[in-house]
Amino acid sequence: MNKFSCDITNFLSPDTILINKNFSLETIKMSGSMQLDIKRFDCNNIVMTKDLRKALKARDFPRMRIRFISLGWHSESNGNANEVTGLVSISLAGITKKFEVNYTVIYKGANSMQLKGTRRITFSDFSIIPPGKLGGMLKAHNDLNVEFNLSLAQL
Repeated sequence: MNKFSCDITNFLSPDTILINKNFSLETIKMSGSMQLDIKRFDCNNIVMTKDLRKALKARDFPRMRIRFISLGWHSESNGNANEVTGLVSISLAGITKKFEVNYTVIYKGANSMQLKGTRRITFSDFSIIPPGKLGGMLKAHNDLNVEFNLSLAQL
């Protein structure tokens, strides 16, 4: 079986995410979201891209929305942890669900950092039937791995 991945390689709309900088708290509240245009997903295969967009109901719900809710810093880390846990809500195909995301923190200087993380979700989390062809003989797995790569800078 062939493996494939679909992504949006050029996210052209940087968004602002606000974070309370008081690291003495174990949970830091965040506010902000990003919206991804479903029609920008590319699977490097015309048929799979078309099927994915159809499965994600792109006509009725043209955007996937990720809202950032919080980051969970460990109290003993004093804000210098290499790993944090975040809470996000993902809206896809008209359904919104909350998920925890484990991030690795990469410090880029005194006023910036990068958060890298992944989260496995499923098509069925959003009541979506995975795309398939040939009467169901070829079918995508139910699992989706969402990668988060956030660059944060103090303004």
